[in-house]
Amino acid sequence: MFAREADEVFDENRGSRPFEGVETQALLWFMEQRPAMADITVDDRVCGPVGQFLGPDFLWSNSAGHRYVGDTAMHGDQAQSNIPRHVKVVMYTEPLTRETGCLRFIPGSHKPEYQERLKPLMSQCDHPDSAPFGVPGRDVPTYPVETQPGDIVMFSEHVWHGAFGGGSGRRQIGWVYGANPATEEELAALRRFHTGVIAMFHPHESFLKSEDPRVRRMVQPLVELGLA
Repeated sequence: MFAREADEVFDENRGSRPFEGVETQALLWFMEQRPAMADITVDDRVCGPVGQFLGPDFLWSNSAGHRYVGDTAMHGDQAQSNIPRHVKVVMYTEPLTRETGCLRFIPGSHKPEYQERLKPLMSQCDHPDSAPFGVPGRDVPTYPVETQPGDIVMFSEHVWHGAFGGGSGRRQIGWVYGANPATEEELAALRRFHTGVIAMFHPHESFLKSEDPRVRRMVQPLVELGLA
């Protein structure tokens, strides 16, 4: 059911035109567009682990769907950046292995001193054929997280990650939760971040109007803070 509804959302976004596989299709506020998919974002099997990472009063951030074309170069947010503490969750609608486009992670890459050494890899985002360490992106030492439909992967965007070898049009559905600010400094950082992004911590209308108490608990603090 999840795969079918995801395809419906992708198809509607394309105006029912066939997916041509020429460029990646990206769609913000994805899970919010179907009640059954929105239910997954508040499922205890997801929110339980998220609460262990972020605390029980975590906030809703956003969701997005992608139909990827080609490789995704290694990338990650800088640990020193002002992106609020968060957990990203992703699902795929098809089995993925190391050779067919599963997520790969560079262990320890959330540490600032390691990130500095990895910066040359960013050149591969614009120039996929570059090899700053003498190897192409697909040969950079990583830990692959192979998945089956129904599996979820949780991580922080501070950890460098990428995907290589996947087929054209592979579907990734992802959503993000953020920590509720505990200090004035964290609140100020959230406000600065909020003003510079389109979707993160900008709740979709369907969530703002939701009568589900689990959804309301995640978005009401954003309303009270004047962020929604």
